[in-house]
Amino acid sequence: MKKTSLRFLLRRLFSLVIPLFVISAFSAESTKMKVILDTDIGGDIDDAWALGFVIAHPEFEPLGVTICDGNTPTRAKVACKLLHVTGRSEIPVAVGRKTSDSFDYQFAWAEDFAQVKPIAQTAAEFIVDTVRKHPGEV
Repeated sequence: MKKTSLRFLLRRLFSLVIPLFVISAFSAESTKMKVILDTDIGGDIDDAWALGFVIAHPEFEPLGVTICDGNTPTRAKVACKLLHVTGRSEIPVAVGRKTSDSFDYQFAWAEDFAQVKPIAQTAAEFIVDTVRKHPGEV
């Protein structure tokens, strides 16, 4: 009799716990961390790795990439091409203020790339608008 009661209780417990795991798995999808990556991609490899990490992380929702420092239009081409070749062209790239005309060695990889362009909005405007659109979430 006691074994039957214990089995009954365990079955009852599992029938309640398993749906909680399923519900929490679905709710985890809606609690992804919203991320804007601000980067000076195209010089050292660290920024390319950071972008790859952000777009591949299952708990991140990349809202956009902003480009800062140096030759920002050319850096933006690197980011656009990297997003394109990884199948994430839907992530917007916004260009910040150009501070130099320097040419880093990674720029050559995206020199002729034209399939995806940065958005017209500046990086600063994009950050402000996105944070306002998602208050307390970015």
